[in-house]
Amino acid sequence: MDQKSNINVTVENYFEMWHARTRRTLVEEVWTDQARSVDPIAEVVGWDAIDQFVAGEQRKYPGHIRQRRAGGKLSTNTAGCAPKS
Repeated sequence: MDQKSNINVTVENYFEMWHARTRRTLVEEVWTDQARSVDPIAEVVGWDAIDQFVAGEQRKYPGHIRQRRAGGKLSTNTAGCAPKS
């Protein structure tokens, strides 16, 4: 697989990680074991912390969709996804 294809697979797996039931497997494919994820609401390090962060956001915003649009832009859909108390 060439470098561009490999990058595209990694990016697609990143977005799928936000929706998949196999989230942990994708976390380990996308991130190194001590990777740091920095988001406006959290900074986490390592597979366990990234997995827990994504799981928490999925629980907080059920039905929330993140996907890659043409040109690599991030698209989020929060319609009807009020935070759970």
